[in-house]
Amino acid sequence: MSLYRATTPIPQAPAPSAVPEIGAYKFSNCQTEGTGIRALTGLEIVSDYMTNEMCASACVGYSMFGTEYSRECKQNFSSFASNA
Repeated sequence: MSLYRATTPIPQAPAPSAVPEIGAYKFSNCQTEGTGIRALTGLEIVSDYMTNEMCASACVGYSMFGTEYSRECKQNFSSFASNA
């Protein structure tokens, strides 16, 4: 393996931001993962092309939705995991 090290500072990616509203849904908050447990515990749709807008469209009629790892859409989860 050939390894290379940057000799100039690497620009930092901007912090992720949340859209305040998507359709009938309003942004609530961000959660972190617990150790060895998932923060979201509901039904799941997985796609490498998932967006918050796609997730919202798939979750019409559910009270809540959330996205995780940029590809997982969880819907109508009852609560956040206990140690998240």
